[in-house]
Amino acid sequence: MRLNKALAQTTHLSRRHADEAILCGEVTINGHTAKLGQKINPSSDQVKYKGKLLNVQPKQHEYFLFHKPKGYITAKSDPEGKPTIYDILPKKLHHLNPVGRLDLNTSGLLILTNDGPFIQKMAHPSFQIKKMYEAKIRGVLPEKLIERIKRGIRLEDGLARFENLQLMRVVGKNSWFRVTVTEGRNRLIRRVFDQVGFSVVKLKRLQMGHYCLNKLPIGVYQPFRP
Repeated sequence: MRLNKALAQTTHLSRRHADEAILCGEVTINGHTAKLGQKINPSSDQVKYKGKLLNVQPKQHEYFLFHKPKGYITAKSDPEGKPTIYDILPKKLHHLNPVGRLDLNTSGLLILTNDGPFIQKMAHPSFQIKKMYEAKIRGVLPEKLIERIKRGIRLEDGLARFENLQLMRVVGKNSWFRVTVTEGRNRLIRRVFDQVGFSVVKLKRLQMGHYCLNKLPIGVYQPFRP
């Protein structure tokens, strides 16, 4: 493990400031002044910063599936005082970060982890991770309009095309769809249906990649291994 990475994980320092601390002679390895670019063995080397022994054991990655309820935002805090998922999660999970976001009125699968590369892989558009939703739409859409949505709808920030759109059932005056997207644009599904004159009244994420909500109850979390 690179020394500056170990310092960044165990102190308040960024990697750049960790490099500066090394150059200033504030870091020792096994009693010897450390050098810039040096690597350490976390299992056997003793690293001190300003005389204080650091625990440089590799950070254990944690992964949880969480069934986010409607009415909570996906953030650590909100300047407007809206409730966040961390208001209902136990403090032992507050150090974890969400993979992507679900808006205030969307429920369903949220992944929480402290694994940065995993978050990057799951959330960045370049990886084309599929996300499946169940959407309840107010009204019954004609077949021609469904086909138009499948071809793509022009929004203010560009063309929006679902990976898959499947009508599941019509109940009374409402339609239920399965929608699969690979994009992460804000409120994409809601905006597409709004654009064609139909409102999304309920939206739930069922799946991200091969991770599924299944029967996990609302507000409940469970660990998993990727």
